[in-house]
Amino acid sequence: MKSTLNAIIISLVLISRAFAASPTSLTVKSAEKINVYNIHYRTTEKGTVKLSIIDSKNNAVYSEVLFNTSSFVRPFNFSQLNEGEYTIVLEDKNGKQSEKISYTVNQVTSFVSVSPVANQDGKYRLNVYNNGSENVDVRIYAHDGKLVHDQILNVNGNYALIYNLKQVTSPAFTFEVTTSNGNVKTVKF
Repeated sequence: MKSTLNAIIISLVLISRAFAASPTSLTVKSAEKINVYNIHYRTTEKGTVKLSIIDSKNNAVYSEVLFNTSSFVRPFNFSQLNEGEYTIVLEDKNGKQSEKISYTVNQVTSFVSVSPVANQDGKYRLNVYNNGSENVDVRIYAHDGKLVHDQILNVNGNYALIYNLKQVTSPAFTFEVTTSNGNVKTVKF
């Protein structure tokens, strides 16, 4: 009877230790920046962690070993990788965990408008709205086709600018706005 009771107590201690062992937590979330994923790792005990990113052909596109760590958040920029399925693999003393992601190239979409400023002769408002970051080339031509202004803007989100063309002697202007994703907006005044 006493040996049976000891066996039960030992079993309960082993079971409670198994449940008390520090489980590893791995999550992968899309970051606010385009093409970036944040890898979150957490456990309660410090140790060695191997982090790998594997493509759909089972090739390691990234690998790193971290020592004496119990948690981290690492941003990874996938912009230099091809679209496709990737597996994030974490290996620590508690075992191996993986999470799959489907990476697609986020295309920046934008809307461009140019309009005269109300009651302000010679002033024009440029508005650019986009869902990312892009270069915008603004060219302004006089009525005879002569380039009077050329400017490259880096636009991240929404952007507005007023151009004052009072000093340029021309009865009409053409705005040609080209975004880095290839959209061209031409407006004549």
